[in-house]
Amino acid sequence: DGPVIDFAVKMHRMDDTRYMTTLLENHLVSANQVAQIAKKLAAFHRLAERIPEPPDTSWWLKQFKDVRQVIGFLSENLEDNPGEVIDQAIRVVENRLSRLAPRILQRYRDGFYIDGHGDLHSGNIFLLDEPVFFDCIEFNDKFRHLDVLDEMAFFCLDLDYYKQPELEDLFLKHYQEHYPCFIREEDQQLYLLFKCYRANVKLKVQSLKALQASNPDERRHRLQRAFKYYQLFKRYSHMLQKG
Repeated sequence: DGPVIDFAVKMHRMDDTRYMTTLLENHLVSANQVAQIAKKLAAFHRLAERIPEPPDTSWWLKQFKDVRQVIGFLSENLEDNPGEVIDQAIRVVENRLSRLAPRILQRYRDGFYIDGHGDLHSGNIFLLDEPVFFDCIEFNDKFRHLDVLDEMAFFCLDLDYYKQPELEDLFLKHYQEHYPCFIREEDQQLYLLFKCYRANVKLKVQSLKALQASNPDERRHRLQRAFKYYQLFKRYSHMLQKG
């Protein structure tokens, strides 16, 4: 007891065994848990604030092209020709983005561009009795202002990364039931475009972390992760090209 000096926050440590990334790594994420995530995310998106300004596709494309900064590093560590793959992917994405620009604007007008979480991947989810999302982006509004399909693509990238595409199918099915957001055929292409972008960012981040690693084990770990994201990035860009 005594005079109040300042307010305090009582922290409660979450159970690390319920961390979604850990559960995905061990193939322990259930269909019911994915359905719960879809329901919760759909409810959040439905009620989220709609952004006042139209999406800036030129800013988005600039972020996509920024992956070029790691071409030299990837060329030294991959047998593939990453420079050619990345340049081709950029051309494909530029073409797709141009074609999809009217649809992007229409989705904005229809209310699908929101102030969302901004960093929703398995590393920011605990699977308790109900899923707990945490650590949304606060330092830059631009990263939170996005199409709901982009937020979904970011989450589903992890399901692909851990080779559990059946969970992605389940997630998309349940989300669509709670908040229909795939309205036209073009929306499938837009979703794939966002997945390609998210793989691109992960590839760049893991490559930079490998470059900055202070010991060989950390560098090897980061390089392995970068390679997996590179494979996903390449696959998504090929799918966009065919589509």
